[in-house]
Amino acid sequence: MNILETCTGANGKQFKVVRYDESIRKDLELFCEKAGEAGYNNNSSLQALHMGRWGDNEAWWVVYHNNDIVHMAGTQYLPHVHKDCYMVLKRIATLPEYSGQACDGVSRKMLNCFGNTWLLPHQVDWCLRRGAKEMIISVNSPVNGVDPSGTMHKLWKSAKTFWPRVGYSLEYPDFVLYNAVQDLWRVNVRDIRTQEEIKYV
Repeated sequence: MNILETCTGANGKQFKVVRYDESIRKDLELFCEKAGEAGYNNNSSLQALHMGRWGDNEAWWVVYHNNDIVHMAGTQYLPHVHKDCYMVLKRIATLPEYSGQACDGVSRKMLNCFGNTWLLPHQVDWCLRRGAKEMIISVNSPVNGVDPSGTMHKLWKSAKTFWPRVGYSLEYPDFVLYNAVQDLWRVNVRDIRTQEEIKYV
């Protein structure tokens, strides 16, 4: 298991940030099973994640509590926008019982979200090493009607309020990606905790 760091979350709980590899495949399959039971259809199986579609141009990170994965998110090359673009926090999901436990209390700067707080710096560094000149987070628009993830419509609404506060800017509204209308937000900070800006080349 490739443990990148150990972090303390809500109520002193200990979590591990891990770069995914095949040695933890069964753990991720179990997470997906639980995510499917919670209604997170986009995370309900490895097939639903489209894991492996981009080969070396994708990577995944997970968060463990004890011996179980409780959160996940990936990154991938995204030439649909331009040749130097990457998507971060792809297929982000947290099991319901661990939602908001990256820190104590409620955070208006999303510090209680595992992905935005703990995974993002690792994903940004990975993309920059591959020559990224822009990174985006995608959110499905309610105009699509259906919400296959079970969470995106709520996220789309809250993003308008909270994301500009932490260093994300809406660069490509109503962008058609994978046959769905999405808002694409540019990631301008490597770490929302420190507000360290990304130095794009």
